[in-house]
Amino acid sequence: MGRWGSKQPTLGISTTCEVGLGLKKKDLVVLGTLIAAAMPPFETFSLGSLEYPDRSTTLVIQVASFDQDNELVLSGPGIAGTIGFSARPLPGDFRARLIGNRALFPRGVDLIVLSEDAVAALPRSIRIAG
Repeated sequence: MGRWGSKQPTLGISTTCEVGLGLKKKDLVVLGTLIAAAMPPFETFSLGSLEYPDRSTTLVIQVASFDQDNELVLSGPGIAGTIGFSARPLPGDFRARLIGNRALFPRGVDLIVLSEDAVAALPRSIRIAG
């Protein structure tokens, strides 16, 4: 049995967490499915600096599902060749946001996109084809 009575394995994380609206000061921001499609622009969060790019925000974005549409074709470190990516809900300008985020490299936000049964990491180093 898992930690809270579940038969599924569980992972518990203990951290000090400040809840508030000062998003530029947050190391980690979790966005649920109700706000994922209307998430603020990446510039709302800390993008790090040239001296300390690791001080940027990591966004954890919950989505309802990953789709088979392969709306985006991604490449970069950790991807052999290319891979398709599509998830719902995400903002209509998500592709443009990723391209803009990559242009800031080594600065920029890192993304962890997760659904009930899958997870995808989209670091700031990711490249979007086309």
